[in-house]
Order: sequence, then C-alpha cells, then structure tokens
Amino acid sequence: MSQEQQFTVSKAFDEINRQRKRAIPVLFVVFFAVEGALIKVIFSAGQREMLAWSVITLVLMVAFGVFTVVFQMTRMTQKILKAIEMSKA
Repeated sequence: MSQEQQFTVSKAFDEINRQRKRAIPVLFVVFFAVEGALIKVIFSAGQREMLAWSVITLVLMVAFGVFTVVFQMTRMTQKILKAIEMSKA
C-alpha cells in the first residue's frame, strides 16, 4: 500500500473517531434526560403506571441503543469503503 493510500484510509479512520467522540456525549445527555423524566413520572404515578412506564422506557432505550449502534456502523462502513475506493483510484 502506497503512502497516499495509507493517508486516505488513515484520514477516514480519524473522521470516524471524531464522529464517535461527538456522538458519545450526546447519547449520555439524551439517556440521562429521558431517565430523569421517567423518574419524575414514576414517582408521581401508581404502581401499575410505574410498571407500564418502566417497561415502555426499557423497550425504547434498547431500541434507541440498537438504532444508534447500527447507524454508527453503517456510517463507519461507508467511510471506510469510500476511502478504500478512493485510494485505489
């Protein structure tokens, strides 16, 4: 692999790392905001409502986590494949 090809692929990896570093704090803020709102609702609700909200929140958080992982993997794969294609051209 030539220096130019290595530079192109390295640049793509750096961009992926920057995107990941920006996404992690945003995900933490969203997670804690949702959990805070849930805790407020749970403590003002009865036992049945508390259980229902807990199940709904659990399902939504798992779905959000899966979506986030798939979205990040898709973007990462696209960047890497584009970098490899550019380095071969």
